[in-house]
Amino acid sequence: MKRLALLLSLSFVCLANSLAQDAVKQLTLLYDTSYDMQDKDFAAELQFLDSYFNQNPEVKVRYIAFSNTVIQEGNYTITSGNWNGLRRELEQSIYDGAGNYDNLFEGINSDVILVTNGRADLQSFPSDFNHKINVICSVTNSNQKGLEGLALRTGGTFFNVFATTKEVPAGDGIITVSGTVADANGPLDGVSVFNRETGARTMTDASGNYSLNAKINGILEFTYVGKNSLLTRVPEDGVKNVQMIAGSEVLDEVILTATLESNEDEVNTGNMRVARKRLGYNIETITDEDISDQDITLETAIQGQFSNISLKPDQDITQFLSRGNNMTILLDQTGLIVVDGVPIESSPGALSGVTTGNNGVGTLNDRSIFGQGGLLDPANIADITVLKGLAATNKYGTLGRNGVILVTTKTAAVSKGTTRDSAIPLGTTATYTGTAEDMAALPDTPYMKALQRANNIDEAYNIYLDQRQRYGRSSSFFIDAASYFKDWNNDVLVSRVLSNAKLVAKSASELRATAYQYENLGLYKEALSIYAELVEAWPEQVQNYRNLALAQEAAGMPKEALEIYKAIDNKTLAQNGQLGNLQSTYVKEYKNLLFRHRRNLDLTGVRDFFKSNVTHRARVVFEWSDYDAAFDLQIVNPQNRFFTWKHDQTSDAFRWADEQSLGYGLEEFFMTNQDVGEWLFNVNYKGKITGDNALPTYLKVTVIYDFGTPNQKQEVQLVRLEDLGKEQTVLKVNL
Repeated sequence: MKRLALLLSLSFVCLANSLAQDAVKQLTLLYDTSYDMQDKDFAAELQFLDSYFNQNPEVKVRYIAFSNTVIQEGNYTITSGNWNGLRRELEQSIYDGAGNYDNLFEGINSDVILVTNGRADLQSFPSDFNHKINVICSVTNSNQKGLEGLALRTGGTFFNVFATTKEVPAGDGIITVSGTVADANGPLDGVSVFNRETGARTMTDASGNYSLNAKINGILEFTYVGKNSLLTRVPEDGVKNVQMIAGSEVLDEVILTATLESNEDEVNTGNMRVARKRLGYNIETITDEDISDQDITLETAIQGQFSNISLKPDQDITQFLSRGNNMTILLDQTGLIVVDGVPIESSPGALSGVTTGNNGVGTLNDRSIFGQGGLLDPANIADITVLKGLAATNKYGTLGRNGVILVTTKTAAVSKGTTRDSAIPLGTTATYTGTAEDMAALPDTPYMKALQRANNIDEAYNIYLDQRQRYGRSSSFFIDAASYFKDWNNDVLVSRVLSNAKLVAKSASELRATAYQYENLGLYKEALSIYAELVEAWPEQVQNYRNLALAQEAAGMPKEALEIYKAIDNKTLAQNGQLGNLQSTYVKEYKNLLFRHRRNLDLTGVRDFFKSNVTHRARVVFEWSDYDAAFDLQIVNPQNRFFTWKHDQTSDAFRWADEQSLGYGLEEFFMTNQDVGEWLFNVNYKGKITGDNALPTYLKVTVIYDFGTPNQKQEVQLVRLEDLGKEQTVLKVNL
């Protein structure tokens, strides 16, 4: 050990001598105090700086501590190598927040010593900085190549001063363990490997290989962005290969049932048949008594029977127009046809977004389904109901955005039986009983209870630092803590606390939840940074592009947002423009971008279709951080009637598969000027199908009033879902 210490001292002297040759008289010390710097080798840093000031005894130092922003500044004059004042400042550093190099070099006119791990965006450094940047790194999990390049570009030097004493010698139960870390696609580069017993840590190389000394039967911790952390024991043979995968906890299927009350005057709402007098909105229905014997097709049967239903003589029923200003990216403005509970595909040219196979309704082979004597022969129809507005989207979501025509055939009605007093598994009831609890503003967690005991912000921050020691590996801790500190009206502290969530996030869902919180807090620039990272890391998830475009617009970058929308329309982004249920969402937001920023945008290459605007009295958008989260969304209208939109694998297997393959989790609802009063949105959370239910799911709920008009205004809130089977009110909308 004495020989090792001597070698280290000689190494530091040599490094300091090489830096001292520049004869720096003025120096700026940029000191990274971000959260992921707390595990650095602080003693090695101090030893290096001590050697440096011994070689440079007369220096004026401008000290800047930073994490997500500049935390502290000060000036120190070093005389005769005495830097004790600066040293005490470094020793008192609090490590919190994510690293951020934006604008860090503004006003600096001297050589720089930068102490950091390089894990923030190195592109933020100025390309024309004309002084040397000498980099000190004492962290194994660092961006060494990036920092070396930064130093080289400015004529500086990169110093890796991580002490070799961290390498635990073999013997006394300590062995060298090695192996390969991979996922389903092959070896993983940059996986952090840490032995909890010895403190030894390393990273995998480009081939996924690693090697370090560890205690037999000790715990190895493997961490990697985009994968769940993995813990494993050190084997006696010293070989441990690891396959990193996502969480695997699976929920049992949940089935809800309800009893349907009998009533002579019942109508089909899509969710169920209910008494007309119990509905809180108008609904139009005709029965077989309203269909003439002269009606030989369904098209002739509905002509003139319903208000605001348009059908040209040369169109079949799948091309009817109802709410014609809501169009998908495929130029669709048709409604949805549902026959005996089954959505029917539109004819060519309509493209409603509903598909039942390559040989769906509207093709020449199946055209007879609408003809005389076919399944939809008017003589075989029991009733026809038209749903519009929220009544349509409650059950069918965005598929019902342009209205829904429900057709019940006599064949289906007979097959279902005639007894209506028995329990029917419909999953909803017509009358809301008021059992939902208001969602608490802050979660009922141990760390939140501790924070709420604080009497002032300084006390609260100290409690936060204490609780961070136990919960600081979870992004949800920082997301929730940011909500708490928001009430103290300290934006700098809120931003610093929340920035830690990005550092510890291990999956796309955790990064998404962090971005949702940034948007909830109005910090759109920070959200933009995360969405850009999501697009780069998970380019196959189509919602990432939509979220990035919205964040760019909110951050004052409409031109950049336009380029995303154009690329999607040109099928060069988002799985070649395959958007699934998101296509209508993209269209509305594309049109809205052009409406709001038309004067500042170059519309070259923008199709005329997108230049006509879409308006809604109110638009409610739900997004969930975990795409495999299952829940019931219960919507209660001002007349105290409710409907349930289900998001689970059994209720709509086609949509579920579409979400998982394309990568999105979003549903939107619309309200009209007739939907006056208070609307309640309740959520019954069922957990994640494949994810880790020890971690919460976050809902971002956006309400846009007067969408698509000059008076448009927006409200965003973040909802934490954790309690399974608990009905909670997450949103109230008053019109």
